Amino acid sequence: MSTEDLEGAAMKSNEELKKGCIQAALQGIKLEIQRNKGWLEHADKDRRNQIENRIKQLENDSVKYETINIDKYEIPAKLDNEVWFQGPCNENEILHFDGITKSGPWYHVTGIRGNDYQVIKPNARYLMSFYLVYPREYWSMESYYVYIDQFKEASPLIKR
Repeated sequence: MSTEDLEGAAMKSNEELKKGCIQAALQGIKLEIQRNKGWLEHADKDRRNQIENRIKQLENDSVKYETINIDKYEIPAKLDNEVWFQGPCNENEILHFDGITKSGPWYHVTGIRGNDYQVIKPNARYLMSFYLVYPREYWSMESYYVYIDQFKEASPLIKR
């Protein structure tokens, strides 16, 4: 393979990663809007104003991500960790890992390379690279929507 071919393949891979991250961020924003709209029903006046402002911010972010020039998009922070899922891997499922506490950090999946969540088996450990594509509002706990980029099975989940 020539140097030009390698550079072209790297650019294509980078563009695919950016597109995947953007789509995962958009899905995270959609989920955040749904969550916030659900809270409106039971909110007092002050909290209602906060939630309505948050929804407006989320809608603005959605437009920003829908119209972003892919060349201007900066790839977000990447984490590499050994993770597993307690059940089937689906949208909005939480990545579990050693050291997670009731206070987080919480990583909710909103995208995966190849768009096939079912390639991840439940109760198996994976060495995984994922990107923090959009913050998830959850009190003061660290929480993000994430895009899974690369993974390989590490070992069967051992009950601890």
